[in-house]
Amino acid sequence: AGSTLYGDVDIQLATGAILRNRGTVRLTRSWFATGRYVWDRLPTPADSLIVLAAYANPTFTSTNDSIGILSLQSQVAQFVDMAGTAVALHRLHFSQGLWLTDALSNLRLGPRAEAEGFRFDRFVNGPLELANGPGSATARLLPIGKDTVYRPLTFFDIQNATASLTRAELFNADPTATGAPGQRFQRLSQQRFFRVDVPVGSLGTNVEVRTPWGPTDNYTVAEFSFLRLGIRQDPSSVGDYDTLRTVNRTGAAVAGALRSAAPSFGPTNYLVLGINKLEAGTLIAAPANINIGDTAQMQLVGADLGPDITRQIFRSQDGGAFNPLTSIGGNQTALNSYTVFRTT
Repeated sequence: AGSTLYGDVDIQLATGAILRNRGTVRLTRSWFATGRYVWDRLPTPADSLIVLAAYANPTFTSTNDSIGILSLQSQVAQFVDMAGTAVALHRLHFSQGLWLTDALSNLRLGPRAEAEGFRFDRFVNGPLELANGPGSATARLLPIGKDTVYRPLTFFDIQNATASLTRAELFNADPTATGAPGQRFQRLSQQRFFRVDVPVGSLGTNVEVRTPWGPTDNYTVAEFSFLRLGIRQDPSSVGDYDTLRTVNRTGAAVAGALRSAAPSFGPTNYLVLGINKLEAGTLIAAPANINIGDTAQMQLVGADLGPDITRQIFRSQDGGAFNPLTSIGGNQTALNSYTVFRTT
């Protein structure tokens, strides 16, 4: 039937020692452990470590990377403080509240781990890790958010033949603080971006990523169809956010989810939602050194915006009505030449 531990629990195990358990352990207050804590059998809903709601905002702390908790469940209405905790999970269940992690936490979903019960008021507030490997699903969800904002990340088509590790965190901060101005977007998401680290292995080259959007993401209802996901690798580089091809968009204008293709993730990556700047358009006048009524050839040269972007070229003879000429891939920097007219 398991056991209930009242008050503060402090477990100090010698190096190499293992504390084994069968059944459910219920905590009413705080947990501090040094060493390895495991279950003897496969996890079931009855084989869990449950943090009860008897004490407001308890702490759950471990100082050893090798601690193994198969199933973790919270029944705390507000949050469970897991700052600095290293825990490997087979199951993460949300009944109430938040799991609060920080930069020193290693809360990790194992290769076959499941998260359940998450929603807008039940998520991991801070970084969460995802271990992948043989037997892992190719689609994995990280139920993360920050403060009152819930923004889960889902990765699709993960390469799981070899072991990899992903660590993701949401920041309610200025995306340009990562060193990139976002010049390839008309406007970036308001005060929000993801950091995705892949310190071990690779997620593969065909990964797609999905994230929700909402009314606080700095767009108007008329612009929601122009929402794009941008990615930037390596915070020390001078590169800007690259616009990713939109694979699928679901939901209404006020809220929904955006699924995008992504290049192979590097060790450190930043993801941000924004309005694609290309939608604003650019007007280029005919050269001033040709006579009225004459024609000239003009070659357009643009920045490399990646293979998933398309430029639309229009021409007007009177400055009023513009007619489409052609479409050009965004990764072409030297574009074709076009005939232009000077009418005034």
